[in-house]
Amino acid sequence: MRKLRRISQKQMALEMGVTQSYISKIEANLRGMNIIELMDYCEVAGITLAEFAARLEWSFSMQLPEYKAQREEKKRVLSFFLSSYTKLLYYD
Repeated sequence: MRKLRRISQKQMALEMGVTQSYISKIEANLRGMNIIELMDYCEVAGITLAEFAARLEWSFSMQLPEYKAQREEKKRVLSFFLSSYTKLLYYD
């Protein structure tokens, strides 16, 4: 997402108020994000959380069949995060 916007990790980090190392670890899959951090990342990347979810879902659908179990687990996790996000909106 960041690369589509043609911004560096350093620029992304500045806009998010975090370190470049933080962005690097996220992109290298060495660190996860909570839903609020994901929303911030998406905002800076110039997409909505819904667009992110749609892109993620599309990328899962493009996986080879042998990764189906992993894909299903990722869908379950994504569903949990989106459900949690919806509940946050509803109860605020």
